[in-house]
Amino acid sequence: MSIVLNEMERDVVTELFNIGVGHAAAAFGELTREKVQLAVPRVDIVNYTEAANQLATVAGEPMIGIRQDFEGPLTGVAALIFPERRSLEIVRAAIDDRFPLDDVSELERETLLEIGNIILNSCLAAISDMLGMPTSASLPHLVQSAPPDLLDTLSARTSIDRIVLFLHIDFSVSRLNVSGYLLFILGVEGSARFLEAVRGLIRRSEQGE
Repeated sequence: MSIVLNEMERDVVTELFNIGVGHAAAAFGELTREKVQLAVPRVDIVNYTEAANQLATVAGEPMIGIRQDFEGPLTGVAALIFPERRSLEIVRAAIDDRFPLDDVSELERETLLEIGNIILNSCLAAISDMLGMPTSASLPHLVQSAPPDLLDTLSARTSIDRIVLFLHIDFSVSRLNVSGYLLFILGVEGSARFLEAVRGLIRRSEQGE
């Protein structure tokens, strides 16, 4: 199963997440003491198999993912994904270049988790506030995997009968520019509720509410 968005629905979903990552950029800027820009130029809503294929196509190297489970009217898994080497450069920007990039130290792991927590919670909060669908999230978890197995690793407790919001994210801090991915893995019923909430938001906007 997949969900097809019309142009207006896609624009609204993209704007929802751009608002979320905008809040995340401000919070992450405080952490790095740098000007941070985050943008979501593209959103795809695909089934689980298509999402796995996209990841295998765009990610040709080991990846790091920060995963959070969330519950409420929408229940599923949220994940922020970066190429492993580039994600460590982001960590170094956050911790003043004091540590080498050769290994993921415990402090680097904690920093990655904090980065993921900021970005994922900001996006979830934007969805919750604008769609009226309150959610609560678990503590983040760090996963490392080769692209072919990454989606299975991230969603180990879920069925493959899922819909995936696959978001491309551009991440810029100081002279560092990185492209990564945000994934929101939802059940079929949750995906339908999400789409209906988006349509409700559009209707209210058109009615001037």
